[in-house]
Amino acid sequence: MAENLKVDHRIYFAGGQKNVIDFYHSADALILPTIYDPFGIVVLEALACGLPVITTTNCGAKDLIIENQNGYIIDDFTNISFSKKIEKLKEKKLLEEMGKAAREKALDYSIEKKTQEIINFYKSY
Repeated sequence: MAENLKVDHRIYFAGGQKNVIDFYHSADALILPTIYDPFGIVVLEALACGLPVITTTNCGAKDLIIENQNGYIIDDFTNISFSKKIEKLKEKKLLEEMGKAAREKALDYSIEKKTQEIINFYKSY
């Protein structure tokens, strides 16, 4: 498809990766134009790396996105609004602010915090 669209010179297909952190750290944002994804752990991983996220209402992890703070949620990735959201992230200051908010949101889901919540839940019974 990339060849047919004549964009293959701009795309690198890295294949399956065991360690993706370098890919997150080399990115400015995560764009997940999913038709359906029950959660999308990739969203939480991106937030943890300080990346704003743009995804659709069909992504279960959309609940982690606070509109205009750590990312954007769109109804339809085929709509022009999708590209407008990506365009917004070209603003360096906005990108940095959203990245900080993204990291803060991810900290709510740390292993330590979630483990303690589960322990507290069981102790309450």
